[in-house]
Amino acid sequence: MINMLMIATIVVIVYDMTDAPDRLFKPLLWHLLKGWKTPYRYFEFKPLDCSLCCSIYCNALYILITNHFTLLAILIMFLIAICTPLIKDTLYLLMDLYQRLINAIQKLINKI
Repeated sequence: MINMLMIATIVVIVYDMTDAPDRLFKPLLWHLLKGWKTPYRYFEFKPLDCSLCCSIYCNALYILITNHFTLLAILIMFLIAICTPLIKDTLYLLMDLYQRLINAIQKLINKI
């Protein structure tokens, strides 16, 4: 279960906190499907367009590879996928707390 949670966290970081899918994956996929001479236009790649869907697919692939394909594993997979907005908010909170800690340390150093 912890591995599936880590997979969901990595998916949230890649899909929600960076622009990697929109700036890297989609143009590459567009040019591979349409040809390199065709100009790129934004499109939605529905099965893998959001962190929730991609988390489900990545965790399903993990369950299949590790031979843990049970009803309980599927239930945990969907529960973790539903929690992707919570994971994103928690990561933003941790980033904010880390930034405040760095700022406090810099203020202490500047006083010395």
